[in-house]
Amino acid sequence: MTTKCRHCDTRHWPVERIMGGAMKLPRFTPCCKEGDVVPKRFEEPPEYLQYLFSCADILQRHSETIYVRQYNPA
Repeated sequence: MTTKCRHCDTRHWPVERIMGGAMKLPRFTPCCKEGDVVPKRFEEPPEYLQYLFSCADILQRHSETIYVRQYNPA
Protein backbone atom coordinates (compact mmCIF):
# COMPACT_ATOMS: atom_id res chain seq x y z
CA MET A 1 0.00 0.00 0.00
CA THR A 2 2.10 2.80 -1.32
CA THR A 3 -0.40 5.39 -2.53
CA LYS A 4 -2.58 7.64 -0.38
CA CYS A 5 -6.04 8.93 -1.23
CA ARG A 6 -5.74 12.69 -1.62
CA HIS A 7 -9.04 13.22 0.20
CA CYS A 8 -8.78 11.04 3.31
CA ASP A 9 -5.14 9.79 3.40
CA THR A 10 -6.22 6.14 3.31
CA ARG A 11 -3.48 3.93 1.88
CA HIS A 12 -4.16 1.91 -1.28
CA TRP A 13 -2.30 -0.21 -3.78
CA PRO A 14 -1.84 1.73 -7.06
CA VAL A 15 -3.87 -0.88 -8.96
CA GLU A 16 -6.92 -0.01 -6.82
CA ARG A 17 -7.28 3.38 -8.49
CA ILE A 18 -10.27 4.19 -10.67
CA MET A 19 -9.87 2.93 -14.21
CA GLY A 20 -8.40 5.68 -16.33
CA GLY A 21 -6.93 7.43 -13.30
CA ALA A 22 -3.44 8.80 -13.76
CA MET A 23 -0.58 7.36 -11.73
CA LYS A 24 0.52 10.86 -10.65
CA LEU A 25 -2.91 11.83 -9.28
CA PRO A 26 -4.73 8.53 -8.67
CA ARG A 27 -8.39 8.57 -7.67
CA PHE A 28 -9.94 6.02 -5.31
CA THR A 29 -13.57 5.36 -4.39
CA PRO A 30 -13.65 2.46 -1.88
CA CYS A 31 -12.50 4.63 1.02
CA CYS A 32 -14.33 7.97 0.76
CA LYS A 33 -16.01 8.15 -2.68
CA GLU A 34 -13.50 10.82 -3.72
CA GLY A 35 -14.17 13.03 -0.70
CA ASP A 36 -17.97 12.63 -0.59
CA VAL A 37 -17.81 10.56 2.62
CA VAL A 38 -15.69 11.42 5.65
CA PRO A 39 -14.53 8.18 7.33
CA LYS A 40 -14.66 8.14 11.11
CA ARG A 41 -11.21 8.11 12.69
CA PHE A 42 -10.36 5.19 14.95
CA GLU A 43 -10.44 5.78 18.67
CA GLU A 44 -7.46 4.82 20.80
CA PRO A 45 -7.41 1.07 21.42
CA PRO A 46 -7.81 -0.26 24.97
CA GLU A 47 -4.68 -0.15 27.10
CA TYR A 48 -4.15 -3.93 26.90
CA LEU A 49 -4.19 -3.91 23.08
CA GLN A 50 -1.77 -1.00 23.01
CA TYR A 51 0.54 -3.04 25.20
CA LEU A 52 0.31 -6.09 22.93
CA PHE A 53 1.29 -4.12 19.86
CA SER A 54 4.08 -2.18 21.53
CA CYS A 55 5.69 -4.62 23.99
CA ALA A 56 9.38 -5.28 23.50
CA ASP A 57 9.41 -8.93 24.58
CA ILE A 58 9.40 -10.66 21.19
CA LEU A 59 8.51 -14.13 22.49
CA GLN A 60 5.58 -12.81 24.48
CA ARG A 61 4.43 -10.62 21.62
CA HIS A 62 4.64 -13.52 19.17
CA SER A 63 2.67 -15.88 21.41
CA GLU A 64 -0.04 -13.32 22.18
CA THR A 65 -0.52 -11.97 18.65
CA ILE A 66 -0.82 -15.27 16.81
CA TYR A 67 -4.58 -14.83 16.80
CA VAL A 68 -4.60 -11.19 15.60
CA ARG A 69 -5.69 -12.22 12.09
CA GLN A 70 -8.73 -13.92 13.59
CA TYR A 71 -9.71 -10.81 15.53
CA ASN A 72 -9.17 -8.31 12.70
CA PRO A 73 -12.38 -9.22 10.79
CA ALA A 74 -14.35 -9.12 14.04
